[in-house]
Amino acid sequence: MTQAVPKLLTFDEFINWYPNNTGIRYELRDGVIIEMPPPTGDHEKVVGFIARKLTVEFDRLNLPYTQRTTLEKTINSFPSCINSISS
Repeated sequence: MTQAVPKLLTFDEFINWYPNNTGIRYELRDGVIIEMPPPTGDHEKVVGFIARKLTVEFDRLNLPYTQRTTLEKTINSFPSCINSISS
């Protein structure tokens, strides 16, 4: 029996596919969609810390990004100043 090779997705295809408001997180790894377990414990504390720091920096630089559980880009391309963000 032959198995079909799964179609690998591009990032744009993944973003268009990504379901809203399901509470389930997904990642795209090498073109394959992977369902992720929810973060717990210390990991969630680190995620919260990084999210706060990024949000403050995005506001300071007046960048059009919003922060939820994941970082979401609200424009079509990264501005060149994104590389200048430092901790």
